[in-house]
Amino acid sequence: MPRPSHSLPRRAWWLPLCGGLLSACASLPAPSDAITDANTRSTQEFPMTTTASPSTPLSGEDVSRRVLKLIGSLRSNADLTAEHLERHTGLRMQRADSGDGSFGAGAAIDANWSYNLLVSPVLGEPRQQLTFDFARTGDPAAPMTAVCALDFDAYARALKDMGFQDSPTYAEHGRLSYWNFRGPVTLRVFVEGESNDSPEAIGHRCVKTITVE
Repeated sequence: MPRPSHSLPRRAWWLPLCGGLLSACASLPAPSDAITDANTRSTQEFPMTTTASPSTPLSGEDVSRRVLKLIGSLRSNADLTAEHLERHTGLRMQRADSGDGSFGAGAAIDANWSYNLLVSPVLGEPRQQLTFDFARTGDPAAPMTAVCALDFDAYARALKDMGFQDSPTYAEHGRLSYWNFRGPVTLRVFVEGESNDSPEAIGHRCVKTITVE
């Protein structure tokens, strides 16, 4: 199926998280602009529908709602702290053993998919990068249906309602690379087609990875 043209790690971070280890992601530099407050609105529009616990796996939709709630709460890069993420996602963060300040959370969604949140320092700069990813942990060709209940169009509408300004970034031959969303923080959103089952499914854009700085 269509794959995003980015070079972020494809491994499932939640697997080493369960063993007390986190690995950092490559940094993607991006600027940021200030926008109006949307914290209260994001909390109301993207309620958590499930309480996270080891015995109750979160659905792809619930994970997406938590991520949107978190994004709506960010006023600057300085908000990318373990305490802030725990408060606005309801997920318990784990610190990396590396001692570099990285932390994150993640778990399986079903037999084929997991979600991952990782915050790591940007090398040589006094800021952090958050990477959110839906990772294939079973069938490497699994369709994105299980994690696409809130698709890219739903994410884009929610982010624009929060005041973010969007613009696409293209690679060679006019191929879409990712979408920029700029507000108090800057997002890069990488998408994939839902599956190869039909032209409609190929064209149905699902969120695969988001970076936040």
